[in-house]
Amino acid sequence: MRKRSPACAGPAGAVLDHGYYETTANHGNRLLIFNYTAWGWIWVVVGIAQILASLGVFLGVRAARITGIVLTSMCPVGQLMFLSTFPFWSLFIMTMSLLVIYGLVSEPRHVVGMRV
Repeated sequence: MRKRSPACAGPAGAVLDHGYYETTANHGNRLLIFNYTAWGWIWVVVGIAQILASLGVFLGVRAARITGIVLTSMCPVGQLMFLSTFPFWSLFIMTMSLLVIYGLVSEPRHVVGMRV
């Protein structure tokens, strides 16, 4: 098995290096419906949608908060596929996703009288 660069982890690794997740593929991961290249592109599109939703959150749009919650809740489920290949990275991303969801669900305290 060849060495991997940590800078190429996540969607970029799946898109740019077709053998990047060969460890999981050798163990017969049954959670995968598509190949890793397709999953890489799916996560790139989800990431772009999350960036657009974050711009809406900064502007105070309620629909952007709900969109952010939905998109971020997909991430821990998706990271379960990569748990056998990158256990610590997957757990870290799952934890960060839960913190983002908490931040989007909690009441904004910087705006007086606003409940989102």
